[in-house]
Parts: sequence; C-alpha cells; structure tokens
Amino acid sequence: MLESEWATGDGMSTLLQLFLMLTVLPVAVSLLGGALAVWRAPGQRTRSVTGHFAAEVVLGEEAGNVVPR
Repeated sequence: MLESEWATGDGMSTLLQLFLMLTVLPVAVSLLGGALAVWRAPGQRTRSVTGHFAAEVVLGEEAGNVVPR
C-alpha cells in the first residue's frame, strides 16, 4: 500500500488511531476496576455473579459456533 493511504492529515496513521481507540477504553476500565477492588474488596456474591456471567458468555459463544445457521 502507498504511504498516503495510511496517513492522515496530522501524520498519525489510521492504523495507529484504530489501535488506540480499541485499546484505551479496555485499559482504562481495567485500571478503574483494579483500583476499585483494592479500595473495596468484592464480596462472595459479587464474585459468584461475575464468575457465572463470564461462564455464560463463554458458553453462549461456543454454542453459537456449534449450532449451524
């Protein structure tokens, strides 16, 4: 590809911009969640609900891959 296809007006590549947009939010939320957990440790019910939610997300994704369309 030509360099001009990847460069924007300010010189920052669109690929770099896309990378930053897709990574800044998850990193910020992870840092916020870590700080919150240090400040106030989650209780047993919160850990249980979070674990069950994560398991359902994985199970739903796998079921979507197995079931034919």
